[in-house]
Amino acid sequence: MLAVGVGVGLVVIMIAGVIGGMAVSAITGNPLYVSGVFTGDFLATLVKGFFTAWYISAFYLLIAYAFALISARRP
Repeated sequence: MLAVGVGVGLVVIMIAGVIGGMAVSAITGNPLYVSGVFTGDFLATLVKGFFTAWYISAFYLLIAYAFALISARRP
């Protein structure tokens, strides 16, 4: 369940990045959408980057969770 939370957090971060990029484009007078950028290669890189970030974050989550269980005080 915690790994799903990490995935949801990454999706939220990606959405915030898109909104931030659109805001900067609007402020600087550039077009909000450039059709030449969103190719299949870009989308493949985006998906690979998402799963790489999720995998690494889930690994560190596992280490932190294991450390918390080992170091928890028992009554």
